[in-house]
Amino acid sequence: MNKLLITLTAIVFLTSCAKKKPTIYKNDTDSHDWINQKTVRDVPTPHSGPSSCVIDSTYIYSLGLSKTIEEIGTGKFKEVEFTYWVYAKSDKAKVSTVFSVDFNGQNIDWEGRPVTIRELNTWIEVHETYKLSAKAQPNNQLTIYALNGSKEELLIDDLQFEFK
Repeated sequence: MNKLLITLTAIVFLTSCAKKKPTIYKNDTDSHDWINQKTVRDVPTPHSGPSSCVIDSTYIYSLGLSKTIEEIGTGKFKEVEFTYWVYAKSDKAKVSTVFSVDFNGQNIDWEGRPVTIRELNTWIEVHETYKLSAKAQPNNQLTIYALNGSKEELLIDDLQFEFK
């Protein structure tokens, strides 16, 4: 009986200590299921598929993710990794990666990180990791996107959000 109890206790302990798999959202801009879908259109130089998100002087916010923390469904996550590809044609182009947490229209946390455009007319991978503030609550709205800081056209493609 003691062996059974010890075995069951060990199984419960090991199961509870197992690493939780992260929740991953991916979008190649061809499935059109997130915010700012009007920015997605067919372009001659997409990173993958026939379309990319186009941000310019008219649309400055890229395709992005906007969900309440509880909708993300990972339980309590501490950080989000946001990866995407950017394509710039002009050396005047400026883009930032934005991470925002809001509640009832009030901003709780906001961070914009400038992206260095190392090369023109080529796809550059952008990878950012944001730590979720301890102030964030399950009903807070989490929004992540790329922001055009110039009037120059930029292409954004193959967005991925991983919550850990």
